[in-house]
Amino acid sequence: MPAPDEQSDVESFERPEASFARTLERLKREGCSVLVCGTVAAEIRAKMTRQLFGSTEMYRRRILGHTGTTALDPDAYLPAEPPSDRHAVVVSRAGPVRASDTSGVVDVARAVSEYHPSGGSGGSLDELDALGTALAGAVDEVADRDHLSPGVLRVGVTSLEPYLDADGVEEVVRFVRTVAAPVHEDGGMLHVHVPLSHDDARVRALLPYFDARIDLRVHEPLPPECRWYLPAIDEQTTWMRL
Repeated sequence: MPAPDEQSDVESFERPEASFARTLERLKREGCSVLVCGTVAAEIRAKMTRQLFGSTEMYRRRILGHTGTTALDPDAYLPAEPPSDRHAVVVSRAGPVRASDTSGVVDVARAVSEYHPSGGSGGSLDELDALGTALAGAVDEVADRDHLSPGVLRVGVTSLEPYLDADGVEEVVRFVRTVAAPVHEDGGMLHVHVPLSHDDARVRALLPYFDARIDLRVHEPLPPECRWYLPAIDEQTTWMRL
């Protein structure tokens, strides 16, 4: 099975079953949430996020929730093109929101909202609430300004594992609902990284609150691979090169 280009959109994944294809297309039109799991390096997760955000050749509005749990800069999760072409907003736990051209022409450096962390290394309930509120606010403002069509909005969160450890599944579910509601309303796609195995008890507890799951793996010396799973129809793709 040929590998999709790194900056291809989700459309490029081969989907052998018609029911899988129909369900995924419907989710893309109506808005959806995707749980990304797998015990792989942060660089591989960043590559998955870049793929889900899509190339700058596609009309997209991108919002990244950067939890600061790895050494990777937010830029690692965004398309490689110059910031002026990305149409991206970054909400970071390391400081206030920064924007890298949210409009293309007007308000190039405008921040959509502010996120003030409570301090520490991550995982506090105050931080999780603040991050969820800031992301939901960013979605609302981008949608109000740009009048988004279905499939245009892409929102990603780099890792929620520290919050799972500190606050538990219930609080993470509350965060997901807070962010997913406006994303779904505007026909967007939210993806959230939880770098745990797909059969981890916490991943299984979270899955009912997502429309799809992406599993990531590395079997050396082979390149990283991914597969999609749709719980509503209990179908998944074969493993594909990332």
